[in-house]
Amino acid sequence: MINSDALIKVRFLTPQEGGRKNDIVGNKYGCPLMINNNEGFDCRFVLNHEEKFILGKTYNIHIRFLNPHHAMELLREGMDIFLWEGKIIAVGTIIKLNKQ
Repeated sequence: MINSDALIKVRFLTPQEGGRKNDIVGNKYGCPLMINNNEGFDCRFVLNHEEKFILGKTYNIHIRFLNPHHAMELLREGMDIFLWEGKIIAVGTIIKLNKQ
């Protein structure tokens, strides 16, 4: 079982859509997960090995929050979210929250 706070489904924007210039490659990645009122929650992808996230594609990704208590109070399954790197790089929804 993967030890995560949430499962999100996101589509990474292409450079033409204003997203990143390059795919995400590696076994460590983190960025703020934002909700519509522009409140952000620092999160890290839960990756067991090197992965590649291709721009323009959709992925289900397990994440952990740096401050899970605060994030879990405000987030809900089905909520629209976006990932942020100084600009929106991916859009999606919260599939599942793993409340502990």
